[in-house]
Amino acid sequence: MVGVNCEICGKEIPSKPLIIRIGGAILYACGDCAGTRKLAIPVTPTKRETLKKRSKQVTKPPLASVESRARRQPSELSLKAVENYGARIRKKRDETGMAIRDLANLVGIKESLLRKIEGGRIPPSISDLHKLEKALKVRLVEEAEEEEESFRT
Repeated sequence: MVGVNCEICGKEIPSKPLIIRIGGAILYACGDCAGTRKLAIPVTPTKRETLKKRSKQVTKPPLASVESRARRQPSELSLKAVENYGARIRKKRDETGMAIRDLANLVGIKESLLRKIEGGRIPPSISDLHKLEKALKVRLVEEAEEEEESFRT
């Protein structure tokens, strides 16, 4: 491999380049740069080649699996909270004897947010409703009925 440039200083390497590793980078270096770098570790050429092959083998997940998963689950746009979701949450929480702080910690939301959801002051996100459904075993989400608009011509 004659005629390669040093990847540290940029000079052309007249003889066989040294392959070194500095940190996580594997570089071609001239003798001057390889000798002056205290953190430089010599690397065998076969190791460099296997590293190149390994980096090229990274693949992305197939799109079909993502698309099929999206088809199976209803879109959050087609879901809405049930009527009186706050009262249902409070009633079920009281029935189970769970404190509001415990439910908030279990679901992973702030206690103040849960108080506002129960009071009906803040509309909850669909994901928060799903978490509350799972924790309380009560139905809080339903599919939204699409309203048909009639157009007059």
